[in-house]
Amino acid sequence: MAGNNEEGSTSETTSNTIDIQETEIESVKQAVTGQCKIIENLGDYTHVVTLQPTNGNIIYKFQLKKSYPNSLPNKPRADKGKHRQRKQKIEEKETENEKKPSMKTADDVINRILWDGELERDQFLVGYIDRFTGLQEKYFTAFSWEDIASVDYNVLAVPKHRIQYFKYKDIKVWDKNQRLDNVFGSLGSNTTLYDVINNYEKSNMSENQNENNDTETANNADDSSIDTDSDSDDDISRYNRQFCIKNRRSG
Repeated sequence: MAGNNEEGSTSETTSNTIDIQETEIESVKQAVTGQCKIIENLGDYTHVVTLQPTNGNIIYKFQLKKSYPNSLPNKPRADKGKHRQRKQKIEEKETENEKKPSMKTADDVINRILWDGELERDQFLVGYIDRFTGLQEKYFTAFSWEDIASVDYNVLAVPKHRIQYFKYKDIKVWDKNQRLDNVFGSLGSNTTLYDVINNYEKSNMSENQNENNDTETANNADDSSIDTDSDSDDDISRYNRQFCIKNRRSG
């Protein structure tokens, strides 16, 4: 009789703890917005609960034994390999998201060209996105750089955010997508607009010098050919005179 009473008491206690567990799990499900996965009677555990809130990247997991709530839930052992991989991914993402140098804007470039008296505005071109025709390129002087809200419809004006690049003649000096800034050197290139212009002029001077040298060489070759032909003509004339004199003497 005593044994039966003990078994009945144990069974009743187990039933009560399971009821408590299910009640608490249900309250947690209602309190947490997101995914909730419940596995019952897994090995030594009556319930294994996994929660993933909608607005979070954290997953909560706890395991309940029959002795709960008299004992605390077990925390699953973390997989060290997965934890290491997760940490590595976080570190890589943090490296990718490191703050990049601030790039000067299209508005900064426009003001530089407008207000720098040593720059020739008609030597610059602007690449921009047209709403209907796509990427277009026009001379800087073709645009009105006043407030776009104040210009007439027959005036070429473009919102600053549509500007893609600036060129000095045929050399790009600023490009939004390529993160190129050789106007101010704001991205660490150590190259400014004056450097670009000076290098361009030096390159052109070198090319012009080479062309002049080639032309001079060709002209010298032509002069030499003319002198040779002249000498040949003189020799022929001299021979003809000698031949005529001999004929007269023999006659």
